[in-house]
Amino acid sequence: MRILEILLLAALLPGVTLLFLTTRRRPRWRLYLPGLGVVLIVLHLLIEGYRWQMVPAYALTGISLLASLRALTHRVPPPPPPSRWRRALAIAGAVGALIVFGLTALVPVLLPVFELPKPSGDLRVGTTRFSLMDSSRPETFTADPSDTRELLIQAWYPAEPSADSVPEGFWGQPKEIARLMTRGLRLPPFLFDHFTLIKTYSHRDAVLARVKPSYPVLVFSHGYNQGIPPQNTVQMEELASHGYVVFSIGHSYESLALVHPDGRTVAVSEEQMQRVRDQSRGAGPLIRKLIASQDAAERADLLRQVAEAGSVFNESVAIWVEDTRFVLDELARLDGRKEPRGFAGRLDLTRVGVFGMSFGGTVATDVCLTDSRCRAGINLDGLQYGLAASPAAALEAPFMFMTNESAGLMNEPVFRRAQGDAWYVTVKGSTHFNYTDFSLISPLFSKLGMLGPIEGRRMEQILNAYVRAFFDQHLAGQDSVLLKGASSDYPEVTLQSRVGTAHDETPSLGSPSVIQTRR
Repeated sequence: MRILEILLLAALLPGVTLLFLTTRRRPRWRLYLPGLGVVLIVLHLLIEGYRWQMVPAYALTGISLLASLRALTHRVPPPPPPSRWRRALAIAGAVGALIVFGLTALVPVLLPVFELPKPSGDLRVGTTRFSLMDSSRPETFTADPSDTRELLIQAWYPAEPSADSVPEGFWGQPKEIARLMTRGLRLPPFLFDHFTLIKTYSHRDAVLARVKPSYPVLVFSHGYNQGIPPQNTVQMEELASHGYVVFSIGHSYESLALVHPDGRTVAVSEEQMQRVRDQSRGAGPLIRKLIASQDAAERADLLRQVAEAGSVFNESVAIWVEDTRFVLDELARLDGRKEPRGFAGRLDLTRVGVFGMSFGGTVATDVCLTDSRCRAGINLDGLQYGLAASPAAALEAPFMFMTNESAGLMNEPVFRRAQGDAWYVTVKGSTHFNYTDFSLISPLFSKLGMLGPIEGRRMEQILNAYVRAFFDQHLAGQDSVLLKGASSDYPEVTLQSRVGTAHDETPSLGSPSVIQTRR
């Protein structure tokens, strides 16, 4: 909670007792606290900003003010000496006062105006959005045959903001995104309206920092349906503050909503989502069996079956892989006239990492399997479909799988087949949504099962540490102790590592490798 909200609630509690308690003595100073509460509300609205979670506190302050004004302007005789029933009534009033106040305070606590973790790097962060049109590919999600594939890109990068630069709002278009998200999750539409009050550490359209002549490049893909390009803003800012330029791809019609710089909004395709729902119902039993399996050979066969049964997902994997390859092509063609301006000649495309969350992580695996420009990749909790699920597929680029506790070893067959160095990381106490900024939104979601019991900021700390350690080792040449074994700093993490055989130019399929499990 914000400081003025805390002060308002502190001033409100004694005033609330005026409404419920009957006492022989009422300290006169207590009658002025609702007036102080009104002053705090005004300051709060001017400085911190209105949010609906504080409406009960606003209302209760007003009612308390009326009660205190009545007590100050009317001569009220003291109540008679307490009898047994009056004592019982006083106790009931005290309990009622505490319940009302507790509920009033609980709402802003459960849905706070949270702060994002501050990036740990020395560099400040900029962000920009731009659109890319791939005129060589028709858009398959629209009825117009003349439509071609268009993508929204949001980038985070080391920056030199101007003195008057204001940090970007959370998720860029927070109110519109929040309304669509609550609809998809079947929650009240106003639930996340307070996102407009949350600021990031990124500065819109700031100049690319001149600290280095060029920077390694990372390409990210979001989750399916509810996913959006800034869904992992915490990781984007952390990486940019350490010298990476991160491009997050908005995959049209399979993202919750993409708001282009010219104001156009491309919403998710409901027709495509229905196809996905229909297929998911059939694949569900196979996926549950895969997650529960304790046998490595059985897991490999079940993963193959899941992928073969997921024709809709396989189609989308192929589209998203082509989206990623197109973005890399466009970044190589930057000439100073294309967006993002100022990036031409400053991107080191010999050091490219690809990563994603959920379905985006699934796509990252296939990109790194099929495109030699991927020097290293990470799958953040995405069940593997596409080419990588095939028993014949073997990753050569260094790769890391991160999974939630309940997903277990769902991607372990792909990890075991890797010819390059590979890691398999499981975070105790996490669930699927913990691999996004959702970890920070509300402690209530842990109680509802959407998030695991791991504390949100702790989860973000783990994600930042392992994602950056992996890319630092493979793109920045900084050997990471964190990837070598168990870490006392992160006891929640179980890590398996595999020393690959793809260090030669011509690796042999099925060559021996070493698997180590570290807890």
